[in-house]
Amino acid sequence: SEASWSDGQGSDDPFCLGGATVWYTFTPASDIGIDINTFGSDYNTTLGVFWGNPTNPISMSSFGCNDDADGHGRQSQVTFSAPAGLKLYIGVGAHQPLGGNLVLSATQIPPPANDDFANAKAIAALPFSETIDVSGATREPGQSPYLCPRSLNHSVWYAFTPADDSAVTATLVDGIVGVFTGTSIDDLARVACSEPGPPLTVQLVGGTAYYFAVSDDNATGGVVTFNLTDAPSPVADFHYYPWNPTSLSPISFTD
Repeated sequence: SEASWSDGQGSDDPFCLGGATVWYTFTPASDIGIDINTFGSDYNTTLGVFWGNPTNPISMSSFGCNDDADGHGRQSQVTFSAPAGLKLYIGVGAHQPLGGNLVLSATQIPPPANDDFANAKAIAALPFSETIDVSGATREPGQSPYLCPRSLNHSVWYAFTPADDSAVTATLVDGIVGVFTGTSIDDLARVACSEPGPPLTVQLVGGTAYYFAVSDDNATGGVVTFNLTDAPSPVADFHYYPWNPTSLSPISFTD
């Protein structure tokens, strides 16, 4: 570890830490999920993880800043996914000027069991729902970064084979869902991809294996909930024009 820029509060400190700061660096050798926390410290901490040019701290990008982690009082925690070779700057701040005894821990978050395409989790029946932490998920070797218009860097995989032709709806708040056919990670055909938030409805062919890639959309990982259900039946609607016809008005109808 090393101090990256001056200890103590000053105009060159990133804005989220406050108070006196100490600094550490870490460069992962491979794509990994990381949990960094100050649990066990005896003072009120803040914690931030950054990357970029340390000679201009205000311009640096952040993987996250935290003051009080849920369930851990005044201590802090940041979890995120980091790419191989990126130098991370880990800053710990103190709310009170005197600080205290710091305990800083950094551990690798293990990848989910279905991190790789070959280990896709089988969905036996619908409806299906699973909440999963994708912080440790990675883009495996051979996985194109362009499977969807938006990145699937922290993807986990699910497999579903419908018995009959059917439509399904996938929902993932604050995340991306991609639907594919194929037999290997480097030979996938895109069926559809979602945007963050709105549900994705896809028509499936019975007896065909479909693979659903689920990823966060914030570049740092986190907990997501993936839902796959039978699509609701379409609701017929009826319109006519003009809205206030007379007995002589030509009228058109649409559905």
